[in-house]
Amino acid sequence: MFELDLALNGCFEFFNPSYAYIARAAKDEERLRKRLTPGDQNAGLATYYSISGQWEQKAEVRLSCAG
Repeated sequence: MFELDLALNGCFEFFNPSYAYIARAAKDEERLRKRLTPGDQNAGLATYYSISGQWEQKAEVRLSCAG
């Protein structure tokens, strides 16, 4: 989901058109989600939401795509 968020924010647009990264990241996220039980999905989402603000800001600065 981190990669999908970054792609949706345009962080990979300087390499290729962002739609290619968004599509790939969405497919990866869907594939991985299907392998998880509902409990695993909920636990993963809880962890994701708790750290997303921290990693996203750092990643955008590191990738020079902060808005």
